Amino acid sequence: MVVDDLEGAHRATSHLIRSGCKRIALISILDNLSVGKLIVEGYRKAMLDSGQPVDEELIVRIGGKEDFETAMKFVLSDKGIDALLCLEESSAIRSLVLLKQMNYRIPEEMSIICFTNGELPKYVSPSITTISQHGKSIGEISARLLIDRIEGGDEQSPYQTKTIKTSLRERESTRRARRVHASSSGQIALSCGSRFRDACGLRTNRFRRLTDSSETPPTSMAN
Repeated sequence: MVVDDLEGAHRATSHLIRSGCKRIALISILDNLSVGKLIVEGYRKAMLDSGQPVDEELIVRIGGKEDFETAMKFVLSDKGIDALLCLEESSAIRSLVLLKQMNYRIPEEMSIICFTNGELPKYVSPSITTISQHGKSIGEISARLLIDRIEGGDEQSPYQTKTIKTSLRERESTRRARRVHASSSGQIALSCGSRFRDACGLRTNRFRRLTDSSETPPTSMAN
C-alpha cells in the first residue's frame, strides 16, 4: 500500500495558492524520510504549475536537535509569509500556538495545512485543514488483499501495489479557494440550464462527474 504524498502536497499547495496565498513556507521535520522528499517535490511542482517561482528559502528543514519555536520565529521574521504547509500535525499545532501568541489572525493573515488527519487538528481552535492519507482505508484494503491471497491459495501470484489518493479536509485554518473548472466545457456545464447543456452536446452524466464532490479516496492498482 502506497499513499500518493506527492499528489497530496500538490493538492494542498494548489489550494493555498487558489485561496490567495503568495508566500507559502513548507515546514519539514521529515526531510530525511522518502515521504518528506515526495511532499517537497509535490510542493515545488504546484508552485511551478501555478506560474510562481520556487523560493528555496521557504523550504524549511528543522532538525531533531533544533528548537522548533526558535526556528519558527526565525522563519516568521519574513513578514511576507502568509501560509504554512506542515508535514505532520504536531508541527502544525505547535506553529498554531506560536502564531496565536504572536497575534496573527488565522486564516486572514496566515493559513495552515498539515498532513495526517488525526484527532488533534479537528479540535484545536481554529481547527486545522488537513491532507487525509486515509489510514483506515489502507488497513481495510491491506487486510482484504491479504485474505484474498490466503483464501485463493495462490501464494506464487505476483504481488500488487495499490496507491491511495489523498483528500483535502477543509477547516478553519484556510480561506476559501477559488473554484477551478476542469475545462472550458465544464464551465459551460456549471453555468447553463439543462436545455442549454443539451444544445451544447454535454451529457448529463458528464455534468455530474464535473460537479461531484465525493471524498471517497480513489485508488489505482499495478502489478
